[in-house]
Amino acid sequence: MPSWRQPLLAPVARGIITFLAKPIEGVMHVLVHARVEPGFIDIVELGPTLQLIRENYTGLPQPCYLDYVLGADPARIRFDAFLSEEGGRFFDAQNRYLVIEVEDDFPVRCPQDYRWVTLGQLSELLHHGHYLNVQARSLVACLHSLW
Repeated sequence: MPSWRQPLLAPVARGIITFLAKPIEGVMHVLVHARVEPGFIDIVELGPTLQLIRENYTGLPQPCYLDYVLGADPARIRFDAFLSEEGGRFFDAQNRYLVIEVEDDFPVRCPQDYRWVTLGQLSELLHHGHYLNVQARSLVACLHSLW
């Protein structure tokens, strides 16, 4: 009888998964990032503003918005929780999920691979497969508890 084994991956540290949020013309928006990751069927999916394990960037250029997230005023953090990522592939994997509402003067202009979208737009994309990555889907569930 053939057999199969699922490898378990153990991360080197806890990750940081963040949506930056901003009211634009009176409607709350979050900043999404078009990401390429192994295993994506359509090559690109929308993910959180920031999604990383910081230790993986030692000696490398820091991702956009990392300094802002790490230095965020605690009064601007609207959601903050550690969530387990153990879905049969990861061993002892946890990420810190954050939603940070940025200041009024935070730029609406963003890098080419980022876009401000509404919770309604994200919710509509959930009706279709492969538009939002798993981390973004988790944060959308968290956003529903906020607004």
